[in-house]
Formats: sequence, C-alpha cells, structure tokens
Amino acid sequence: MGLDAFFGETREPVQSPNMTYPRDIPDRRRKALRFGFSLVAAAVLLFLLLRGVEWEKVRDVLKRLSPLTWLAVFGVHASIYVLRTLRFASLIPDRRVPFPHLWSIQAANQMAAQLLPMRTGEITYPIYLRNAGVPLEVGVAGLIVSRALDLLAVLTITVFSAIYVGTPIQQMPKGTGIPMVLSLALTAAALLAVATGGAPFIRAFAAMFARLGASHKILGRVEQVARGFETVGRNRAIAEAFLLTLLIWIGVDLFYWILMNDLGFGNLGPVEVAFGASAAILTNLLPVNTFAGIGTQEWGWSWGFQQLGLATAEAAATALAVHAVQLVNVGILGLIAQFRLSPKPRHEQERAIRWLANGRAKFKEYIRSIPPDLVHPRPSPESWSVVENLQHLAKVENAIINKMREVFEKPGDVQAGRRVRIPIWIVSMRTFLRFEAPPHVRPDAHRQDPPNLEGAIAELDAVRARLVELLQSADDSVLRGKRFGHRVLGALDLIEWAWFIGRHERRHQKQIEQALRALRSRQPEVRR
Repeated sequence: MGLDAFFGETREPVQSPNMTYPRDIPDRRRKALRFGFSLVAAAVLLFLLLRGVEWEKVRDVLKRLSPLTWLAVFGVHASIYVLRTLRFASLIPDRRVPFPHLWSIQAANQMAAQLLPMRTGEITYPIYLRNAGVPLEVGVAGLIVSRALDLLAVLTITVFSAIYVGTPIQQMPKGTGIPMVLSLALTAAALLAVATGGAPFIRAFAAMFARLGASHKILGRVEQVARGFETVGRNRAIAEAFLLTLLIWIGVDLFYWILMNDLGFGNLGPVEVAFGASAAILTNLLPVNTFAGIGTQEWGWSWGFQQLGLATAEAAATALAVHAVQLVNVGILGLIAQFRLSPKPRHEQERAIRWLANGRAKFKEYIRSIPPDLVHPRPSPESWSVVENLQHLAKVENAIINKMREVFEKPGDVQAGRRVRIPIWIVSMRTFLRFEAPPHVRPDAHRQDPPNLEGAIAELDAVRARLVELLQSADDSVLRGKRFGHRVLGALDLIEWAWFIGRHERRHQKQIEQALRALRSRQPEVRR
C-alpha cells in the first residue's frame, strides 16, 4: 500500500484515447502476486502438515477438551486482551482513548489480523485509532513498534526456553551456534532500534528519497510518520510497552500450556510448551499466511513439538485443535468488539454531562437538608464551614473552566506531557494526604457579607453552566486532543477535567459531612 493510499488519499484516473484506467494497476498486480505467493506457500505448508494427520486422532484430541478448560483459557485470552489494551495506551501517550473503546479497537484489530490473509488486517489498528481522534501517523508508528516488541519478546522467550529444553540446541550442526547467536543478537538490536529510534531511520530514508527526486508530498508523509515515531518512541513508553509485551506472550504460553494439559500432554511443562509454541508464533507472524493463518501456524507448531519428541501425527493433531480453540476465542471477542466500535462522536462528552448533572442534583439535595444554624460555623479555626466549602468549589471549578477555555481556543491538539496512571476517582477519596488550596481558590473568609446557602448554590450553578456550555461546543475527538497538566495526575484532556471537577465535588461533600459531625459533637441539642 502506497503512502498516499495509506493516508486516505485517492488517485485520479488517467485518460487514454480508448479507455480510463487507474494509475495504481501496478500496485494491484503486486498485491495479487503477493497474495498468490502467500496462498501457494501456505497451501504447501498445509499439504505437508495434513498428509501426516490422522483425523481420528484430531477428533480424539478435541474430545478431551473440557468446558471448564475452555472457560479457563477463554479467561486467559480475555486477560491478554486487557494487557494488549494497556500496551496500546502506553504507545499513544498524548491522546487518551477511553479504555473500553481502546479494548474494542485492539480486539477488532486482533480478529482482522488473525483472520485476513497476509496479515492485511493489521492496518485496521491505525484506522480505528484515527476514528477515535489519534493522528494516523501515531497509529502507524504504534503498530510498527508494537509488532517489533512482539517479535523481540517472542525471540527472548524462544531463546530462554530453548536453553532450558536443550534438545533443539544439541541437534544443531557444529559451527552453527555462534552464527545463530549473532544473528539473534543483531535481530534484537534492530528491533530495539526500530522501537526506540524509528524517527532518525525514517528521516535518513527520506533524505535518500529526496536525492532520488521524491515529491514533496511523499517526503511530507514520511516526515509525518517520523513524528509519529517520536511520539510513541519515548523511553518510558517503550519500557512500559515492552514489559506489557512480555506479560502478553507469557500469557499466550500459559494459554497453550493449559490447553496441552487438558488435551493429554501434561508431561510437557510450561517451558517446553513455550518452546514448541514459539515456532508456531514466529511462523504466524510471517506475512505469507492465508485466511485465519491456516497452514503457517500449524506447520510451525508441528515442527516445534516434534523437536520435543511428539510424533508427527500427535503434533499435527494438537496444532489443529489448539488453533481451532484460538480462532473461536478470537472470533467471540472480536465480534463483541465490533458491536462496541461505533460510539457517537459525543458519546463521552454526553456521558460526562449526565454524570455531572446527577452528582450535582444529589449534592444540592444534601446541602439543602443541612440545618440553617450549621451552615456558617466552622468546626475548628483551620477548617471550613459548609458555605466556605461551596465557595471553594465554585472558585476551583471556575479556575479550571478558564484554563479549559484557554486550551480549547488553541487550534489543533494541545499536548501537555504524559498522563500519570492514577485513576481520577482517587480525587473523591478522603485519605491521610492533605493538599493546601492555593490562595486564589480559598473561600473569602473576611467578606463583610458572606453569601447565604442559596446564594452559594446559585454561584455553583452559574459556574456549572459555563462548563456544560464548553463541553457541548465540540465532539469527543476535539476535547480529547486538548490537555493541560495536574500536579499529581499529569496531563488530563478536557473530558478528564470534567470528571475531575465532579470527583472534587464529591470529595468536598465528604469534607462537609466530616465538618457537620464535628459541629454536632459540640452541640448535642442539634442531634435531634
């Protein structure tokens, strides 16, 4: 796929005296040749595999699979998808996609990548992310980096499991050990270079293309991809993504080990299964597989487990059985994701507004239930009264909205560093940690005419109307792309700041409840 097509641009047809034909006919021919080669290669591998298969044995192996084991491996599979979602989040640090939606993106991407031939389904990842507001070049870079990390993690597990198992290494011809180690080391170094320093490599290629006369449009697209690598290639993001990648593939090996135990091969330990499965994983990563990876994965699995002493018929039977279970799980999770992948462009914004409205209604109902003689007194000199808490809430919300408005009016995405992985709901909790409010959001303790309760509530409502107006003025993709920092939580986008405001209000309701308990303990007559 060319860069113009990848970035969503179409090509105009070229007119000839007799016919109109598109310029990308050579591209179509190349794709057809590649598909034909992929089909032939997979067919050959499948033929070599199936000629040794005893179908009675395949049926017997599948009969051993118990429903409880399938539920267990389905649970492991679902957990792997959670880890994949967290990895996706770590590779797009400047634009938050809600976790449920990001889960749906990766589950749909996994289904497409597993089922479509030549791994063409991989392209769905940056496309789905673009629909969620993530720049396409960031999605492309994230896809390349994640696949490089996948290959690096699988190679790491393969090497350590091969050293532990020993048998395949002992069978290697003399003199091949050092070249094998060197080639693996060079491959690992190349993968790390792609993951951490893709931008310089791409710019070096761009300089070469420029000398060859590439157009400015093509060079501009290449520079876009380089900027995408700069976004996802930060050291902290790569370290987090690689740790998650290792956990993902350890989970995959656990999935295979549970299945092999239930299928009657409990004599193989987790490390042996990890080695045997690694061959299937590596062959399935090759871009020569057909639909659902049939042929390449089975051949790799059969070869890997034959090295561990399984007969050809047994290895082939388990290959087909395990792949069948895997495809069923991928299909179920992928179909669930497809039903969840079409949120309205204002889905998150509307949900935040509804949540804020419900919380405010309950808060006002509670505040109005407080006896009038407990509204103004302070429980202690350093604590705030009920009305002072309301003044503080109005000032904080107003200050946040002013900053939100300032960021909102800037064109394009506004970056502000990295989001710290602390959930926003922590804001509503009353912990031993106490933060002193800055002077500009403290209540007016020395006002000659402190507002009454209804006046303080009216002030809160006026500020909230400004927040709702701001949230309603743009779609989710715009609000998610504009961020500014919090001293503890890191960079929050505008929708996250709306959640923060609601959580902050709930925190102060608990503070008010605590203040009222202190007041009532000093005024027993009020307890009635």
